Parts: sequence; structure tokens; C-alpha cells
Amino acid sequence: MQEVLIFTVGEILEVILPDDIVGKDGFVNIEKAETVAISGLDSYHDTKRIARLSYAKPGN
Repeated sequence: MQEVLIFTVGEILEVILPDDIVGKDGFVNIEKAETVAISGLDSYHDTKRIARLSYAKPGN
């Protein structure tokens, strides 16, 4: 029997979030949203922010 692989390509066009989850700078607070993260195909995790760092800037 031959294995069939399906590869899906797509894009996210819109994400709808409550206003109190998105900060003025566009940061999405996933902890406040009480969401989960996924690792692999079947492993789910609670989210806990460790730190928020500034963007890396080349040459600095």
C-alpha cells in the first residue's frame, strides 16, 4: 500500500480577539486570553510568560 501525503498551504487572513487581550502596541496577551500552546501533534501546554524583551537590532 502506498503512503499518501497531503501538504496544505494557506494563510491567516483575520484574527478576531477581544479588545482587552490586545495591548496598545499590538502585543497579544495569551495568558489573559487563557489560551494554550501546542507542541508537536498532541502535546498541549499552559502558557506562562517568562519575560518580554526588546526586538533584536542589528549593529547594537
